[in-house]
Amino acid sequence: MTDAETPTRLKRGITGPLLFAFILGDVLGAGIYALMGVLAAEVGAVLFAVTRWFRSRAARAEEASDR
Repeated sequence: MTDAETPTRLKRGITGPLLFAFILGDVLGAGIYALMGVLAAEVGAVLFAVTRWFRSRAARAEEASDR
């Protein structure tokens, strides 16, 4: 048998605990997005204004750290 003909098996890289953490993160992340939608329905544009303010503040901090 040559190297091209040797059977290989894939190594399992995702273990049970890692898969659980990944799924938990997905569920929590989806919950955060759903909560933002509920909050937006309640307070309207104020939520998006606050979010935009935080994002612009983070961008300014990043620009300052690049200098």
